Amino acid sequence: MAGDGAWGPRSTAACAAWLRAHGLDGDGGLDGRTLAALQGLWA
Repeated sequence: MAGDGAWGPRSTAACAAWLRAHGLDGDGGLDGRTLAALQGLWA
């Protein structure tokens, strides 16, 4: 699936699912806590 660079409902749902899978709560938005958790994957 090609990305269009837009953040929409499917992006929000995917982010929320990722947060839940990693034991975090969140609304699916890219806030500082979410970005820090993502950066930890590549540290």
